[in-house]
Amino acid sequence: RLYWINTLGAVAGTFAAGFVFLPALGLRLTVALAVALNLLAGGVALLLARAAPAAAPSGESAEATALRVPSAAAEIPLHLLVAFGMVGGTAIAYEVCWTRLLATTLGSSTYAFTLMLGTFLAGLVLGSAIFEFWFSRRKEVSLATFAVTQTLTALAALLFLVFFQQFSELVPLILHKTNTSFRGMLLAQFATSALALLPAALVFGFNFPVVTVLIAGRPETSGHYAAAVGRAYAANTLGAIAGATLAGFWLVPAVGAFRLVALLASLNFLLAAYLHARRSPTAIVKSVVNVVMVVAVVFVAGSGVFYDRAVATFGTMLYYDRYGDKLTIPEMAATADVLFVADGLNATISVARTEDYLAIRTNGKVDASNKDRITQLLVGHLGAVLHPAPRRVLVVGFGSGMTVSALALHPEIESITCVEIEPAVIRAAEYLQPLNRNVLRDPRVHIVLDDARNFLLTTREQYDIIVSEPSNPWIAGVAALYTDEFYRQARSRLRPGGLFVQWVQAYSLYPEDFRMVLATFLPHFPQVTLWRGEGPDYILLGQRDAAPLTLERLREKWSNAAVRADFEKTGMRRPEGLAGFHRLDDADLRKLAAGSIRNTDDRNHLEYRAPRGLLVKGLEEQNRDAIWKQRSAPLSSILRADDSTAALEAAAETFINLDDEDADFFLGYLYAAPESAALALLRGRWNLNGSRLADAKAAFTTALRLDAKSLDAADGLATVARREGHYDTAELLCRQILARDPKYVPAMECMMRVHRARENWDLAAQWQAGLLKIKPDAAPDEFSRLGEVLFQGGKYDLAERAFFAALEKEPYSYAAHRNLGEIYRNKKLWDKAEAQYEFVVRFHPDADAGTYAGLAEVYRATGRPQSAVEILRKGLRLFPDNSDLQRLSPVTK
Repeated sequence: RLYWINTLGAVAGTFAAGFVFLPALGLRLTVALAVALNLLAGGVALLLARAAPAAAPSGESAEATALRVPSAAAEIPLHLLVAFGMVGGTAIAYEVCWTRLLATTLGSSTYAFTLMLGTFLAGLVLGSAIFEFWFSRRKEVSLATFAVTQTLTALAALLFLVFFQQFSELVPLILHKTNTSFRGMLLAQFATSALALLPAALVFGFNFPVVTVLIAGRPETSGHYAAAVGRAYAANTLGAIAGATLAGFWLVPAVGAFRLVALLASLNFLLAAYLHARRSPTAIVKSVVNVVMVVAVVFVAGSGVFYDRAVATFGTMLYYDRYGDKLTIPEMAATADVLFVADGLNATISVARTEDYLAIRTNGKVDASNKDRITQLLVGHLGAVLHPAPRRVLVVGFGSGMTVSALALHPEIESITCVEIEPAVIRAAEYLQPLNRNVLRDPRVHIVLDDARNFLLTTREQYDIIVSEPSNPWIAGVAALYTDEFYRQARSRLRPGGLFVQWVQAYSLYPEDFRMVLATFLPHFPQVTLWRGEGPDYILLGQRDAAPLTLERLREKWSNAAVRADFEKTGMRRPEGLAGFHRLDDADLRKLAAGSIRNTDDRNHLEYRAPRGLLVKGLEEQNRDAIWKQRSAPLSSILRADDSTAALEAAAETFINLDDEDADFFLGYLYAAPESAALALLRGRWNLNGSRLADAKAAFTTALRLDAKSLDAADGLATVARREGHYDTAELLCRQILARDPKYVPAMECMMRVHRARENWDLAAQWQAGLLKIKPDAAPDEFSRLGEVLFQGGKYDLAERAFFAALEKEPYSYAAHRNLGEIYRNKKLWDKAEAQYEFVVRFHPDADAGTYAGLAEVYRATGRPQSAVEILRKGLRLFPDNSDLQRLSPVTK
């Protein structure tokens, strides 16, 4: 009873600390409260001891006499303690594995870990309480009892492995029912933890009382029960220490958490077999059964039937709603190929790929991908082009390596030190070469495997630029890189004139928490500016010494083709475009942050508040509106621009290239600017992006009037005419352009589209083929477009070759696979058609309904009507109103 009461206190302490005391009181007061409670407990114990009657010096107590333990217990001293130590080791090792595996499904917030630990401890309480009830009915405790607990532990672990992939299905069910509220998230985390952990934890709750009874009940220990229990507890604790150390630092990285659970279950089965054999030679059958069960465990762990790496590395809590409730978690997870998986020292790292997408994920959460290229490039380049003479750079977090690779493009930088806490991230870099450009081969790049806080505390190096690009602050431990103490340490490591670059998210973060990040950062730097990255990403630039910023170095670097190419990926076509990414100057930032609390190591508010906004929609817009509301001028007063009109035009052009609504802001400030062809062209392009064709036509006409030689303006008019359906006018304008420049790509593309709209497939194919000849770096879609017009023209063989050319450049191309399926279906090459359609259904499930109809036809043609029914059902989940699927599906008839 004392054991489960003590553990019940641990449950209460876990939940109270994780949900109440640490968020409300902070670290110091919570520790002080724990000390006070310990002192109180000690005082109560002393009072009770004084009030208790003196113990009789006789041998056995009445309670010990009541224990009915077989005499065989007297023969099991040392090996029983060793076995109990092994139980302690497996228990903690299991917990390490389960926590790692569930973190991907449930998210890695401090609340998720609190719930997992609390649930496990609650299982121990229930298990030991059940044992007390069971034992009170005078059940006999023997070595066989202990052996059975090991068998049950292994069976519970085996059940975890078998149902591991199904646990994630509970998360969307609860979140949809609770409208993705924070309480709903906690409920989903608790319910999943309970299903996964309670069966084994209940059995673990039996272990300590069983062994205690076995040891304390031996005749030799009469009168020495406390010492006996102490030895048992010590053995169990030593095992737990060994288990935690071996599992966390070696076994999980070496074999993976899933397989380690299987190894631990095998160990429990083997221990049960040994204990049965030790108790009695006649128990050989039970021993054999346990050994045979090891084979079952090996099958579950190694067959791949119960472990799908796509599901295991899919962040269910974050991405459960990607397709609404139309796809299951395994179906959603399967939409990307997992190229790399590693259970590292601190997290599970994976690399995922699909069409035009390559990402690194930490515990299922995407940390970096080609889709946030702008942020990663600017975080690297911003400090490098605004610092007058950078030589030494420190980067916190390697991620995809794109930021480090951006810094490495600047030859004047002599050393780049990157501090990465997770070694598996560095191992993943090989699979992310399109993003990091093999930067690890650069001799200037030095990887330090360490915690960034620890590194800053111990290094004596000084840096010109420090870049901090950690993961999201809602993840447990990451908010420590957004505290007063961290920024104080970082500033102390900056050289005179040094810059600190900090990535900040504005999505899934309440405005008061976003302002808290600003309020924490600002006091440590005399001059701070806020810059925009990709979408809801922002960048804080802190200057160690207040001084104006200049674009002069970027203008000088524009002749560096590699640097210029990186900036062009951000939409910039001239150096002044960088001004468009600026959002707030120092004074505006301080107004925005005024009155907000600060984040500290002791009161780490961000650690506990950030998870509350994790699933909340619309926070990105609220933070964006707050920033724009505080903006006092169209251009920065700190960033010197020689020509404000040119800077505004460059900024507008940048965001027009990105088709980003921020272009409207900069164009708005240019309405009073002198009329020019360049400005009219920008207005025309922006209106064309928004399908405001009449306004676009007027702007392009103005641009052409002001500059009759402007091919871009003429092409704009041709595009307007084509989109209005005036194909003759569009063709005439394109031919006039091509007469002046036969290789003017936009006009060639316009001609292809005109002929395609007219269904002149041969001419469309000729123009598209001509484009490919003059574009050696043509995108995969260009080859698919050629294949499509050839296919429409009935030239299946030529179309097939074009689609395969597209697949050489992009193996996950939707257009190529979809159209190859159509070609093979028309040719009645059913096996080939099936492979192409199934690829599309897996990787592009919501692309179009026709794929499902085509695949159903293939299944029926090959004698699989039930498969046809099932694929049509899936199609109707995604396209419930599609008449073709309704007509073909027997479910709707």
